[in-house]
Amino acid sequence: MNNANEDKKIALAKQIIQNLNKAIKEHIIFDTEPSKFDQSGYLNIREGYIDKKSIKRAIIILRGLGCEWARNTQGCCSMCGHLSASSNGNPVSFDSLAEQFDRALEQCEFNNISMLCTYNGGSFLNDNEFPKAFRAYIYKRVNEKKIKRFVIESRVEYITNEKLDEIEVSLPETIVEIGVGIESSNDIVRNVLINKNTERNQYIHIGNLIKKRVQIKLLSYVFLKPPFLTEQEAINDAIDSVRFAKEIGSDIISLEAASIQEHTLLDYLAHSINYKPPWIWSVFEVINQVYDSDRIIRIGGFEFYPIPLHYTSNSCQCDEELYHRISMYNQTNNIDYIKNFTCASGCYKLWKKELENVNKEELLDRIISFKSHLEKFHS
Repeated sequence: MNNANEDKKIALAKQIIQNLNKAIKEHIIFDTEPSKFDQSGYLNIREGYIDKKSIKRAIIILRGLGCEWARNTQGCCSMCGHLSASSNGNPVSFDSLAEQFDRALEQCEFNNISMLCTYNGGSFLNDNEFPKAFRAYIYKRVNEKKIKRFVIESRVEYITNEKLDEIEVSLPETIVEIGVGIESSNDIVRNVLINKNTERNQYIHIGNLIKKRVQIKLLSYVFLKPPFLTEQEAINDAIDSVRFAKEIGSDIISLEAASIQEHTLLDYLAHSINYKPPWIWSVFEVINQVYDSDRIIRIGGFEFYPIPLHYTSNSCQCDEELYHRISMYNQTNNIDYIKNFTCASGCYKLWKKELENVNKEELLDRIISFKSHLEKFHS
């Protein structure tokens, strides 16, 4: 295919995905009652692994204005349903945000918790989502609680030397992980299928910026099973993407197995073309291929608000055992937990058979031929 034709196909496929996302967002009913924004959306304590030992980590998801990219008319990543838990751009006061954070913080015993993850369903470092004054308040509270490791998330365009300076000055005794969504190393997968609107060079640039910092670590998210990929294609893409995350200097990598949140493209595809999250076997296959004893590669995809409708699954009696093994792997970084396990029900053989499914249609053509579903959605 010549470049001109490919560019046209990319533009058309991207427009189809963006139109679908826009139509889906129109079905969200936002609850913007101010009193609902005095309490965080999600608080959980989980096991984790840092500095070669198991630790406890607290996860707080704050309710705010919502991701600016998701609120954009072109925006919203295909798998992300966080917008429906936000105010959709309606003002949320400093006092309300502080009340959310403080209420959640006081439920955590930081004598036993080494890591605090604070998310906002968007970008912690975007001034239009979290004002600088509120970030300063959070940093102050993190210092007061003597939290050893603090994790935030941001789109790459908001990570600047100025923001990194702000973090280092504010949290001189804390290791800070900044999570960024690489999602895929493939530009078409990332920017068309997922609708991320970011470029490879941005991730390389951020990797170079953070390499120069002592207290700040780069956490990269890799997405497993974007829409329109077969199971084997999704595995291959995730393996390539983890390797890219290593190349740019990611200190920690999180393999994010797709889950289905309501009011997302994945939710729509689950009903229209029977899209399913990846098999747990696929998660294990990727980890087995990319495992690195000298680098933490976590398995994620379980900590979202609103709570997903479906997670990675084998739809089998072995699911609970495999979830347990994921938990133990994340606590220990010991790959033995996800090796050499067999399921008596035979779902492993079913998974292997699914890996043989081949879609010979070009990736962009799959999306273009899906265009008729947009009209059905509006009918």
